[in-house]
Amino acid sequence: MLRTQLQVLIGSSLLLFLPSNLPAAPYVFLAGGGGTVSVFDTQSFGETVSIPYPGVVLSEAFSADGAKAYISTGTIFVTNAATHRITGALPSHGARILRLSADGTRLFAANADRSVWVYDLTTNTVKARIPYLVRDATYYSVTDLAVSGDGSLIVLSTIENNCGEFGCPPGDPFALATEIDGNSYQVIRRIHPPNASAVAISPDNQTIYVATGGNIQKYAASTGALSGSIAAAANTLLVDSAAGRLYAGSGSTTGQVSAIVIATDQVVGQAGTPHPAAALGLSPDGATLYAGGCARTNNSAWYPCAAAVISTATMQAGAAVPLLGFPGSLAVSRNGAELWAGNATPTQVTAVGAKLNRVVGGAESGFSPYSLAVTPNGSKVYASSPISGSISAIDGQTFARRAILSAPTTFNTVGENAVSPDGARAYMILNGVQVIDTASDQIVGTIADVPQSVAVSNDSQTVFTLDLFPSTSVGAWSAATLQKLYSGTVANDIASRLLISPVNNRLFVIADSSIQFVRPQPIQVLKRITPGCLDAVLSPDGSLLYCLAPAPSGGAINNVLAYDTAAGALMRTYSIGLFAPGGSIAITPDGASLFLSLEPTAYGQGVLEKIDLATGAVQDANTALYGQIAIQ
Repeated sequence: MLRTQLQVLIGSSLLLFLPSNLPAAPYVFLAGGGGTVSVFDTQSFGETVSIPYPGVVLSEAFSADGAKAYISTGTIFVTNAATHRITGALPSHGARILRLSADGTRLFAANADRSVWVYDLTTNTVKARIPYLVRDATYYSVTDLAVSGDGSLIVLSTIENNCGEFGCPPGDPFALATEIDGNSYQVIRRIHPPNASAVAISPDNQTIYVATGGNIQKYAASTGALSGSIAAAANTLLVDSAAGRLYAGSGSTTGQVSAIVIATDQVVGQAGTPHPAAALGLSPDGATLYAGGCARTNNSAWYPCAAAVISTATMQAGAAVPLLGFPGSLAVSRNGAELWAGNATPTQVTAVGAKLNRVVGGAESGFSPYSLAVTPNGSKVYASSPISGSISAIDGQTFARRAILSAPTTFNTVGENAVSPDGARAYMILNGVQVIDTASDQIVGTIADVPQSVAVSNDSQTVFTLDLFPSTSVGAWSAATLQKLYSGTVANDIASRLLISPVNNRLFVIADSSIQFVRPQPIQVLKRITPGCLDAVLSPDGSLLYCLAPAPSGGAINNVLAYDTAAGALMRTYSIGLFAPGGSIAITPDGASLFLSLEPTAYGQGVLEKIDLATGAVQDANTALYGQIAIQ
């Protein structure tokens, strides 16, 4: 039988493994103090590639050498493109859209203060502020920003209006395409197309393309005069200068991407997408085009979201890459390995393994997810937040948040959760034990207790709780009625976690100073061994208990101790070579590997490690994150 789930609260972080019989490769879920549940690939054990940002992610751009990514949420964050970590920020006034010069020395940002800011990236200073205000309008919306290859021409598209509750005055909405000299930073002229959802510049700087929805209008850059139109629906545009092509994305319920030869204005190919094409991204070699967008649900909600992978040679759409939110923009890393999607909602950037065409990213879970629970088949992950007093239901495959369940009070408590072995109920500790129906993602009851850990019997009929105050009390509750059946006491060792054997329902009470072997009915301590554990986990067959043992003295290292669950004998010691004041541990469903999430010291960083239980070999993940883990 697959083990359901085990987890522990260590300070503000927890570790959990998600077993699964799904065909997908296992993932490691890590819940820490940020706004997302981060996801690692257990095969490559690579760095998490979901980066939470404070605010709505609006645009991104890569530096010329590919080492940095510039992310706009109003603030411009500088991010290490290799490690996916924020390293700094640039001053701005509500940056909305970012573009880089071809040589990578200048960054252009369309700002909410109705100006374009130009940054010198060699000094990280603002070189110019170019106002684009035309009239005293009530509403301004920047729709796109284009920069010529040599940086000599900047084109900004906006929509302005004075519409109110009684409608729009004549002439509104008011569309503009503003030409700016990229050397003097002076406004050259303003063009008035009928609409302006996107703009692009031809490789020779002679033509400005404006997407108007129904077609693409062409304007002479030298005069601003209308010079023609292209019969291709377009809401978003992208120019491939090397190939001499213009790509146009459009759609309402489904989407279409058109390939246009710039020299002849001829449409030479079209690819259909299952969703409107809201954003386009091109691989550095020009061979692959990504068209991101979301389908409509009941003509209102946007879901699911994906990026269609299109071969530019054949203009055929292949696999769709799931995205975690509505893509406001797409950018492909300079080495072509990752597709970055700036999600307008939720507030994060998702990086996609472009060669794998699958997301290895993060799931929005509200503010500060602290504890997880997962269903036995891996289809759902639940994350609770004591800050927001909410529980997020996350799809275990797409990582999309399906529902938000609230249980707010003045003071929110969290603890070690559980899912019943039959997968029908999740028991989340948040101001009591919230009982969730996993089919509907609804809270269907509450166990009137404030425990710190919960476990479920193998037949899914009995819920066991380990109280928070006092930590010597273990209670048994009916899963059907949520009424207490009986209770008992254990040794006063300041326990923190309750485990249950997947084969015989024996309970294990884990404390810093001891491990207690407990009979479930009546509650009776059968054996007590020392030392205790920062966290512990049982093997899938229940024969071994793996204990993340605290260091015996300050400065000493932690070890993982493997105990026989029948006699309590120490069977093996795994050295991890590190000291950590806290941490959490979990085991893969096949019993082959342990994962450790080690709390950082005062001067250190969090560590995520993998232990091969057969060889004892230790592998470190490239991350400084620390939190609870789930494995799927």
